Amino acid sequence: MKAVLVLAVFFVIAYVAPQGATEEHQHESHEGHHGDHIDEHGRHRPHHGSVCTKLVGLGETPLGVETISGEYAPLYRRTSGMDPTDATRRAITFPGRLLLAVLLVFGLFATQEASAMVGFTMTQGTQDGTYIRFNRVPTNMIADVTKELGAFRCSQPGLYYFSFTAMAPSQGSCRISLRKNRVPIVTAFASNSGFSWISSGAVLYLSQGDVVYPYVEDGAIHESSAPNRAFTSFSGFTVSTDSLMARNGPVVDATEGPLTSPDPYDDIEERMYRVELAKNATKSA
Repeated sequence: MKAVLVLAVFFVIAYVAPQGATEEHQHESHEGHHGDHIDEHGRHRPHHGSVCTKLVGLGETPLGVETISGEYAPLYRRTSGMDPTDATRRAITFPGRLLLAVLLVFGLFATQEASAMVGFTMTQGTQDGTYIRFNRVPTNMIADVTKELGAFRCSQPGLYYFSFTAMAPSQGSCRISLRKNRVPIVTAFASNSGFSWISSGAVLYLSQGDVVYPYVEDGAIHESSAPNRAFTSFSGFTVSTDSLMARNGPVVDATEGPLTSPDPYDDIEERMYRVELAKNATKSA
């Protein structure tokens, strides 16, 4: 993509802009040539002078308003400097064409970056073992989410922010961790003091294919039975992509210090694969 943008700018500067300069030079040369005839002869050539005489006669009115029409109108506009085509051609000079090229490049970069931004929110969760099945996805901007497992899969490397909320039951506790590829990143806990809230979040660097999701490590979650309420949520959005950070290849300085080993009992990838198979079977039926 960057190579295409560079070639586009080179084309505008090396080809389009010189054409504009050549047109202006030709226009100036024509005016100079026309002036030489006037200085040398004191008048126009006979056949050209007769036309100009007719044009002047047609163009003069008591109010000074140009009323020429018909076959002489285009010629009068050109000889009098009133041709809008010539004015437009002279107005689009080299700086103007260069500015147009710069705006084009910035527009393409903005479009590319906007197309890489993702965001989502899943709400109203139901506990399914150690995973959370979300019933609603009120916001999904080109995000690859599996609401049956409350999971997000990264398709564009970069920085992301994630957050989750949940409520513990009235007579129980709950411990939920935000995980990346089966590795706990942050953990939130609610004691059995009666409908306690838990929430947490984290900024993560993700590579293509990484999976992020909330994981119920202990206890249970409580969700409202009302259709217009949601106590459980999981959200995420892009902070910045690799293209904007000018990064190429894997990031080696994104993590400081060792992380814990992946949970061997966490089979998120296998479950996501089964969900995808079930969806494809439903579409084929």
